[in-house]
Amino acid sequence: MSDSGSRSRGRPSQSVPSGEDFSQGSRSGARYEEVCAEYLRKQGYSILERNFSTRLGEIDIIAMDGEDIVFFEVKGGKEDPPPFTRVTPAKLRRILLTVQHYLHHHPEQRYCHVRVDVLSITLPDLKIRHFKDVTAH
Repeated sequence: MSDSGSRSRGRPSQSVPSGEDFSQGSRSGARYEEVCAEYLRKQGYSILERNFSTRLGEIDIIAMDGEDIVFFEVKGGKEDPPPFTRVTPAKLRRILLTVQHYLHHHPEQRYCHVRVDVLSITLPDLKIRHFKDVTAH
């Protein structure tokens, strides 16, 4: 997965200032998601839902980007190895199944262009890397 070049159409990396403690722990995932949700709002996304969960899997953030509905996987942690490397092919399959479930139960959004993006946030500077359309071939 790459955040450069035409395929990923990623936005530049950004550092997000925060006074919160992001030490590893059970609540760190929620904190990463909160920072990423704020990043998305500042980028003009409209957050529809957070932590959408089914027996198939979970979507961290669901948002609208214009006419596109975007399903975000958030990964955070230390820079080495980069957090986005934990988004495996098996994880992407579970995400896609969960996306299908969401769209089945939200018919009003069934005809939107669908995209799956990954937000990778690294410590200690809270730098966000945005990988767009990670399931495109």
